[in-house]
Amino acid sequence: MKLNYTIVLLILVIGCSSCSKNIDEPKKTINVDILLAGSSTMEFWIDYQDYFVGYSVINTGIGSATTETILNSFSTTFANNVPKYSVLYLGENDVLLLTHELFTQNIKLLVNKIFENSPKTKIIFISIKPGPGRKELWSTFIQYNETLKELENYHKDIFYIDFFNPLFTDVNNVDNSFFRSDGVHLSIKGYTLLADKIHEKIKIIAKNENDN
Repeated sequence: MKLNYTIVLLILVIGCSSCSKNIDEPKKTINVDILLAGSSTMEFWIDYQDYFVGYSVINTGIGSATTETILNSFSTTFANNVPKYSVLYLGENDVLLLTHELFTQNIKLLVNKIFENSPKTKIIFISIKPGPGRKELWSTFIQYNETLKELENYHKDIFYIDFFNPLFTDVNNVDNSFFRSDGVHLSIKGYTLLADKIHEKIKIIAKNENDN
């Protein structure tokens, strides 16, 4: 009987200690202005800080990443950061490797995980870009981009940047100067335009917040 009493007492002590730890654990606070995440479009943005002077920025881009990659690496890309703005470029590799249905499921799961980790963050999705080296996929890119844009209706703090149409010179052709020679990745001119689009979106979000 005495042994059983000792075991029960130990369980209660351990349980109370765990409860206390959860109660006392401080809430996460914003520790960075902008978190860039996604595939090689982000990873190759080496001088990203030069485009966001005055902001603290973290770039967690992963080459060839899909939505599954980002979900699997969440503990290293998002969990330790609480950004004011979470800027994501995803979908281009999903088109190559995953079904549209799985992409849609993954993107919503990712959104929920981001908001769980950073409830006050604003998520900004950048549309898939129309690289001339992947012209045969443009129609599919449009379909995936529509899914990303529809996320604005999923949550009030999700926003969408059209980075598809602005790169066209006419209905059938894009401006190749926005891309590197591989026809897939962005050139300096491409990153300059992308930064401008992000700045524009952040200004709109900030203005709406101030007006409210």
